Amino acid sequence: MEKLCFVFRHDDGPSPDRLAKARSFAEVARDLARAVTLHVADPPLATPSATLGSDDPADMAIFDPALYALASIWIDTIDDRAPLEAEAALLPGQFGVYLVTESAVLDYDSMSWAVGEPSPGKTLVALFRRHPALTPERFRQRWAAHSSMSCTIHPLSRYLRNDVVHSLAGDAIWDGVVEERVADVRDLAPERFYIGEGSRELAAKDIAEFIDVENGMKCSFMTEIIYKPPPWLAQDPPSEALCR
Repeated sequence: MEKLCFVFRHDDGPSPDRLAKARSFAEVARDLARAVTLHVADPPLATPSATLGSDDPADMAIFDPALYALASIWIDTIDDRAPLEAEAALLPGQFGVYLVTESAVLDYDSMSWAVGEPSPGKTLVALFRRHPALTPERFRQRWAAHSSMSCTIHPLSRYLRNDVVHSLAGDAIWDGVVEERVADVRDLAPERFYIGEGSRELAAKDIAEFIDVENGMKCSFMTEIIYKPPPWLAQDPPSEALCR
């Protein structure tokens, strides 16, 4: 199987209509793919000032108000992607399609909430380009090291590293797509998201060493909805405690 990331942007950002159409796209994709996960933007959580407690212009610049959805879709082969791209073209705004290699640095032990319902917590979705001083191989090495560090300094429940192999549609060029999740939205508060003294500064310094932050990084806080779980993700009976 192969994984595709569909990125949807609109100059006016997320709206109820656009988010509804993104959900409709995921429902159609469910019948065309082996696994489908959709992320949709949350307007109230669109900036770091509302979550990470930052009004720094540099922090604000990397948050992309136009990014309204990300669909992660597994199919047997990219040769079968045409129907998905045709459906994606019906959504408002611009879209890009990226063939990626996924590394599940940290994943769920099982899925304890209903398929098609929002997953507990929140996702920081980031799209980025490698630092121009690094070769692609060195970029991947540094990203892998950063991934391990992220799992120690943040209270994460899931960390999926998507290394872009080919850009299949769209004008935007990205080298990486990351899905970094916390199980409780309250974990995004600075005092909970950064574990240990100096961890915030350490994370920022490390990111700047392998990502072109100034010219090639865009982020959004998003809600995850698993429309069709992958075969390797076990499903437990839904828990009322988790479905909040």
